[in-house]
Amino acid sequence: MRGDCSYTFDPDSGSRSADRDSSLTEPWSCPHEAHDDSEYCVVHMSPEARDDLGIDDRAVAAAVERAAEAEGREGKQLIGGNFEDLDLSYLVLETGDQFPLDLRHATVAGTLSLATAELRQPLDLRHASIGDVAFEEAVFREFVDISDAEIDGEFDAAHATFVGDVDLIGTRFRGPVSLEEGRFHGDTCLRFTEYEAAAVFDGVEFRGDANLLDDDACLEDAVFHERASFRKAEFRYADFVGATFEAVADFDEATFTGDGEFRETRFEGDASFRGAEFRGDMNVEIDDADFSGPAFGGDADFTNGQFALANFAGATFAGETLFTEAAFEEDADFRGTTFESALDLTEARFREDADLSGVSVGG
Repeated sequence: MRGDCSYTFDPDSGSRSADRDSSLTEPWSCPHEAHDDSEYCVVHMSPEARDDLGIDDRAVAAAVERAAEAEGREGKQLIGGNFEDLDLSYLVLETGDQFPLDLRHATVAGTLSLATAELRQPLDLRHASIGDVAFEEAVFREFVDISDAEIDGEFDAAHATFVGDVDLIGTRFRGPVSLEEGRFHGDTCLRFTEYEAAAVFDGVEFRGDANLLDDDACLEDAVFHERASFRKAEFRYADFVGATFEAVADFDEATFTGDGEFRETRFEGDASFRGAEFRGDMNVEIDDADFSGPAFGGDADFTNGQFALANFAGATFAGETLFTEAAFEEDADFRGTTFESALDLTEARFREDADLSGVSVGG
């Protein structure tokens, strides 16, 4: 397939990421037909040019839908597309192959909506620049990659279902994020993500049904500048190693059926794990609740927490720390832990060995 749209994308000059190179390794030329009155296809025209030709957002969305349903890799490529709003809500998008709808390096000045849509093919939005994202109640049957993207406004994927793996590596969210009651069946990687506004993951489920590895939900080195809420979230394996929470971190009643890793995590505000459950599994290489070496700058509340094998060795707690009525069903390791303020272990239960050697308690 080879059209006459004049648009080309040069990865050497067009990458939107300051930290990571484009996934493209050579210049790309649009394969789609140009509009009769333009040298570009409707996707690569400027919004002003489309207005002059009377091409509205619905016509542009229809062009994207046709591309999504085209055969082969090339027909689905809309790299560097230029959109005001792109509304694909309520659609069922499917093709006979597994090549992705390719919107790498696209710009959506307004809202990208797949609300209540069902996408039965992969979606590639790497390096995209988007105003608002509306994925609420959408179903994504295949792999979704939104890595190294810039989301300037709201990212709403509440109640969405992701059946395949999801990558948002290095993505920056400048507006509020909602993944409330989202369902993630495969691996979900949010490594190096940055959240400049509140992030809500309440009731989210990271199931990792498709694998047996310990990377079902990876938020390594993520940075949360404002409140982060994971209330009643359900994880199998969760990796928050090296993450930073600059404001309140709320994990109340969260459940970790596998391992929960918080090694070297920084909690600069208050951290709450009231009623959280760390059930663990047969993985002997990683502690079921691994809080070794993190820094808690505010108050830390583990009241009514339920722990299998727990490791708090080398952790530092600057504020009041509560383990009131917490239950440690297996060994608990607090070697070298520092509590700079008050520590409350009222009614805490240690059913196996508890190592408190080198513990320091102030307050």
